[in-house]
Amino acid sequence: MQKYVLFEKIITNLSILRYIVKSKVNVGLYDINKQLEDFYGRVLSIVLDANFVSTNGDITNFPAIDLHDVNKRISIQVTSQRTLDKVKRTIEKFDKNKMALKYDRLIIFNILSKTDHTSSVCSNDITFSMENDILDVDDLIQKIEKLPDVKLQEAYTYIESEIGYYINKNIGSNLLSSMPDYKGTAGKTYIKLHSHLNGQRSLNETVKSANELFEDLGEKSLNARRFLFVAITKNDQNRNSNLTTVGNILTSSHGFMSGDHIPALNEMSNYGYDDDCSERSERSFHIYDNCIIDGIIGAAIDKKELYEIIVDRNFTLLD
Repeated sequence: MQKYVLFEKIITNLSILRYIVKSKVNVGLYDINKQLEDFYGRVLSIVLDANFVSTNGDITNFPAIDLHDVNKRISIQVTSQRTLDKVKRTIEKFDKNKMALKYDRLIIFNILSKTDHTSSVCSNDITFSMENDILDVDDLIQKIEKLPDVKLQEAYTYIESEIGYYINKNIGSNLLSSMPDYKGTAGKTYIKLHSHLNGQRSLNETVKSANELFEDLGEKSLNARRFLFVAITKNDQNRNSNLTTVGNILTSSHGFMSGDHIPALNEMSNYGYDDDCSERSERSFHIYDNCIIDGIIGAAIDKKELYEIIVDRNFTLLD
């Protein structure tokens, strides 16, 4: 499997997990923090070339510390809280209990996202950097991207083998109704899409396929999104061939549209196109999961709303 494919799968899995964490935290369920200590401990071990193990909740010997590598003298607190006060209290506990005798570095790892604090918090015993020692999932993803191939494969293999357990353990009916967003896409979007698939996909598959669609549309030009709209609004059994036709058109003539292509596009739909269609288009076009396309069509109220979802990328209309 190519490196970029592994990396994209890692991003998807960690993003889904973060959404679940956010949903649980939003309703006051913080038990997931403890659940994920071992998971992120292993991932951080791969990324930081360490061997982090849990302190097993022994607050007497390890106050404010959830993971540690005693040989490398690195300690980690795993949290979902982002306040400056949380940082202050953690460092105060670290100093008060003379943890610097055991560790040279304290990392605060946020399983959601960190806040860019304008104020600094200092330790009396160790050097603590607000920039380098407070990490979150986005920082972790950036570090994973820079890993050598062997380490990237190791991270992918571990995450892929474990992610299903944590997702299945924490997804319930109450959680699904408040599932948070993905790059501006309202969380309820996934649930509504899933309801229109009639059991053809698992929720995890729905989220992954929808994420792929949302991401890819964000990278496509306006014309390319219009052409996809033309293909999927052909209400007959030939949608797959329509998608192929659009794909062929978009990759023909070195990515340029000619006047001959416009009538072919208009034949697929009643929607008209102006001279803007003669502009340069994408040289490649991904043929999406047709089941997800069906779900979006089913969720859209009418053709106008479908146009706004696909072309204008207003995915919140799916809520």
